[in-house]
Parts: sequence; structure tokens; C-alpha cells
Amino acid sequence: MTAKETLIMFAMIKGHGYSDAKKLAMTISENLDFREHVNKQVKKLSGGNKRKLSAAVAMIGDPPVLYFDEPTSGMDPATKYYFREALRKIRDSGKCIILTSHSLEECESVCTRLAIMVRGRFMCLGSVQHLKSKFAKGCTFTIKIKRDTNETSINNIQKYVNDNLPSARLSEKYQDMLTYKITGTEIPWSKIFSILEGARRSIKDIEDYSLTQSSLEQVFLSFAKDEK
Repeated sequence: MTAKETLIMFAMIKGHGYSDAKKLAMTISENLDFREHVNKQVKKLSGGNKRKLSAAVAMIGDPPVLYFDEPTSGMDPATKYYFREALRKIRDSGKCIILTSHSLEECESVCTRLAIMVRGRFMCLGSVQHLKSKFAKGCTFTIKIKRDTNETSINNIQKYVNDNLPSARLSEKYQDMLTYKITGTEIPWSKIFSILEGARRSIKDIEDYSLTQSSLEQVFLSFAKDEK
């Protein structure tokens, strides 16, 4: 069967007439961005388009609750973004979506409430911001260095950070970027901002800096580490 025939079949199973089912098949394939492939046999679709077709089948019949398991697995980055946008529109229409995924980026972009499960046990439940505030310790800051800066100047920047923020640990040094992590909560963000702004003003080789909360991935890893 083709993707269109599959959608028509499921639409008719859910009570739609044939003509309505054909219109629905084209509309839903347009909404999920695989209309140009709708006349292909399902077995000849790419992995990403098969995922879209599965999502389309789940959405037929206007169900109040939708279940998705790893819905964007096998999709390219652009398609993942488009599909997440579609999920957000479904969510905002008032439907309940229950999503399981290993992609914490996907969960953060789509879900309004999130549960983390480790070894079959729920470890926490709440909004993304609530989980970050409660379980994510510390923060991450990145210093962007001007191009063509010599190694001596970079070492001076690292020394400045070590002297003023001794709890900061260099986690990544790549090209013109230095990424540090602070795992404790003793230093207020205002002080970190003040120190980084002082560095930018006093060290001419610093182009910019940014300060962010710990990621959702770090929250998950903190639970996973404890369960080993």
C-alpha cells in the first residue's frame, strides 16, 4: 500500500467517508511535510517519512491523547525541527501528548512537564525550569576569544578565571571558545557576571561571553550516576 492508501484506510476505520478520508490524507500529509512522498509505497519510504506516517496515523480520528515513542528517530535535523513544530501546534490545540525520547533536547522543546526515568524508576516530575532549578547544580559559562589571539594571551585569560573563580573547571577548549562549568551553588550569578564583565573590559582579547543554567542533560546524568 502507498502512504496515501494507508491514511485513507485508517481514516475510514475511524468512521470517515471515502471522500473525506482522501481529503484528510492529503491535509495531514501536508501538515507533517511528506505530501510529495504520499503516493510512494510504505516500504519504499525513508525512515524519517515512515515516522511521519506513523504520527499521521496516530493523529487520525482526533484523539484526545496521543502517544509517541522516539518520534523523530531517523529524521534529519531540518525534518526534526519541522516535526517538533507540528507537535507543539497539536499540544497547543489542547490535546495531551505523552512522549518518550532519549533526546533531552526534544523533550525540552516539546514538553510542558517532564519525567526522568532511570532503570525503570521515575526520579522526578515537573516543568523543565522546575527540574533545572531543583536538581541542576551550578552553571556553565563560555568565553569567546578574538581570532588570532596567541597562546600566551589565552593562558592569561585562563589564569584570570582560575584566580577569580577557583571553582570553575575548564570543560572544553575549542578554537576560539573556552567553556567552563561551576558545579556548586555558593557563588551567586551576579558575582559571576561581574567577574566576567570585568574580564571583558580588562582583557582586550576577550570578544564576548555567555552564562547559562546547567542543561537538562546534566540533570539526567546526576540521577543516572547515582543509580550505577
